[in-house]
Amino acid sequence: HKLVKYKQLKESNILVNRSEAIFTNQNSLGAMGCTYSHLAILKDAIDCDYENILVLEDDFIIKKDPHLISDLIDEANQEIGYGNWDILFLDNWHEIKAGNYPVLKRHTYSYPNFDPMDRNIMTYSIPRSTSLNSIFARVGTYSMVISKVGAKKIFSQFQKNKVFHPIDGELFKINILNMFEVKEHYIKVDYSTSDTKN
Repeated sequence: HKLVKYKQLKESNILVNRSEAIFTNQNSLGAMGCTYSHLAILKDAIDCDYENILVLEDDFIIKKDPHLISDLIDEANQEIGYGNWDILFLDNWHEIKAGNYPVLKRHTYSYPNFDPMDRNIMTYSIPRSTSLNSIFARVGTYSMVISKVGAKKIFSQFQKNKVFHPIDGELFKINILNMFEVKEHYIKVDYSTSDTKN
């Protein structure tokens, strides 16, 4: 059947209400639980007024001394600017994927009442400091540092728009987020141990 757009229905004087976004039926129970766990952590961080939080999922592999993450935060504050970064991803996802972004491409389109994004943003990885690249889109939330400002931006966006995809398919749609990833892996993922597929 031909897709009928909301605007066309409205112009034809057909009474239409936009639906509230809910989880797509393509998500596993593990992915849904993971998303709501992230949101609970963000809510707690905001309530406790933490300056930064380190978020690690259950499938991470440490590649560098974790104490170096504090140095990375200091670098971001000094070279990018305090308040100018929201998320520091602790792996180089763009290097791992090497231009192969099928999951990300799907998330740029399959969304209710959402204009498709420019797919070129998936490839952007621009050097911004000694150890960090500026990015505009990625998936994977298994290892990241989120600033106080970033936590508030993310949580308020979910309060406003609700949840449709797993959290890593939602973050890059928040166009006010300033996201960065490391040039060299601090922490990587082991998908074989992930429980988000169950």
